[in-house]
Amino acid sequence: MNTGGGLQLVPQYRAESTVATLTGTLSLATYPELRDSVLKIAAEAPESVIADIQGLEIDDDTLMTVFSVIAARIGEWPGVPFAVVTDRADHVARLSAQLVDRFVAVHATSPRPSGRVTGHPAGGRCSSWPRHRRPQRSPGRSSAGSARSGTCRNTSRTL
Repeated sequence: MNTGGGLQLVPQYRAESTVATLTGTLSLATYPELRDSVLKIAAEAPESVIADIQGLEIDDDTLMTVFSVIAARIGEWPGVPFAVVTDRADHVARLSAQLVDRFVAVHATSPRPSGRVTGHPAGGRCSSWPRHRRPQRSPGRSSAGSARSGTCRNTSRTL
């Protein structure tokens, strides 16, 4: 799939995951196209989405935050895990500098064809929350208080 602006996205559908291989250049002009294309794939993904960005060039480090945006959106709906795959040291450094790796699992290689992404990185969401549902607040606690506590209500563990 050519998203325009020199950006290519090729989905590979697997039994338990969809790998979106991204090539070309991520720029301010292609940011919305990349985001929307991966979100569309996530809506059709079986269990998880993996963005393979090894062939992607990045115009500006701040554009790497597109992967945090994608993870946040698909974490809410359709509720599937999301990961980024790259073995490029410059990508890993840029993802870390923009704190993307706090919200998105970053791997050097893609899971084997039958594999899927599980859980979330440290500081991310609780991996045991059921798909397609938001966690419920504890009665009598404010949203801000629940968020600050970092407690996963469904598993009673602290993140």
